Amino acid sequence: MPDDDRLQLDLVSRRNRELEAMIAVAGLSVRNAPLAEIEQEAVVQVEKLLSADSVALCLATDDGKSLTLAAGTGMSEATRKKAGEIRFGLLWKVFQSGVPLVDNDLPSREGVRRDLMEGGVTVHSTIAAPLTARGRVVGTLSACSYRPRTFLPEDATLLSTVGAQLAAVIENARLREELLSQKDLTEILLAAATAFGRATSLDELKEAMLEALQHATGEETVAILAFDEERDVGWIAAISNVPAAALPMLRGRMWGPGNAAFTRLRTARAPVVLSAGEIQEIDREAWESTRPAGLLLVPLFRQQSFFGAVSVNLSRDSAPDARMMSLVEGVAALGAASMSNLELWGLTERRAALSASLLRTAHELAGERDPEAILRIATRQARTQLQSQGALAVSDTPEGMRVEATDGECGLPPGPAPGSAGLLAA
Repeated sequence: MPDDDRLQLDLVSRRNRELEAMIAVAGLSVRNAPLAEIEQEAVVQVEKLLSADSVALCLATDDGKSLTLAAGTGMSEATRKKAGEIRFGLLWKVFQSGVPLVDNDLPSREGVRRDLMEGGVTVHSTIAAPLTARGRVVGTLSACSYRPRTFLPEDATLLSTVGAQLAAVIENARLREELLSQKDLTEILLAAATAFGRATSLDELKEAMLEALQHATGEETVAILAFDEERDVGWIAAISNVPAAALPMLRGRMWGPGNAAFTRLRTARAPVVLSAGEIQEIDREAWESTRPAGLLLVPLFRQQSFFGAVSVNLSRDSAPDARMMSLVEGVAALGAASMSNLELWGLTERRAALSASLLRTAHELAGERDPEAILRIATRQARTQLQSQGALAVSDTPEGMRVEATDGECGLPPGPAPGSAGLLAA
């Protein structure tokens, strides 16, 4: 076959493979595949397209100060974990310059991250192209060969073409997932607000808050911590899903003045994440009961006053993601507002009940002239209103203290009474 014909066939074959790769990537976007699936499918397609031994897709961090490995082929899990944040080397140059690079003689180069090469494997050649979306570089797409090979400028062009389409697909997938996440977040918080609004007591509200925290985080052990600013002490007001043997020790567990966690919450007025080691320094016995990998604490404020926190036992040794933080902060804010409303409602209700009771007592006493009957009525109303087992009316006479009237179980009959100390004891 003449050389010209062979070159033409190679070009057609390359174009066909390029088209297949682009169709595959576009197909992921059309069927709204998850971002992780898009990333992994993209590197598989590039590996086929370039007949490469390994392909890596790296995306920029939110602050744009480094790259992280999003997906790859031809590398072990150990190598993936070692990648960490990339801030130098060929990939970093491509990211910063926005220009594709080819290096067909890596063994002779300095500054190459050889720690990212598979054990016993030499990377001979590599090629990398930027991922550009909406006029900015969002990552890199690279391929390498474990045997001597020459990547051509045409390969760089091909990788750049696929990279440009992939960047657009990734950005669209990110936007879609952000919108879905925002919708999910809104629905969770709306459900929490509805549940909190139905609570008619502080205990019911605490239970609703615990359920909302579990739903928002996917973690089982969550708690509500109360704090007394005047005494500088905090304690567990409610907790869920702890071993039965540990419950008596944890329920109501108190920490005295100067507690490091509460101090940080009051000072920072923001969420605090404690590592397992930090939790043990504060309270090793409490940590031993559930052994969390970490603890997320979000403060509760009533106006400007700090009065507690919600806590989430983290099962993974990693910082909570932005979604979890937003949800827990939202639940905490709604819970704090509901607590304030419930306390205000309770105070208003008690005042209304007291006013009604006083009005009834006034009507009942209006036509009464007998002093003993008046005292009996007043004593009965006092016991009823205070919901106590007994009440008594006592007068201070020249002969000493005297019980004038009783109602319920008060332990003292009408008549001469013990001294003030005895009355207090009774």
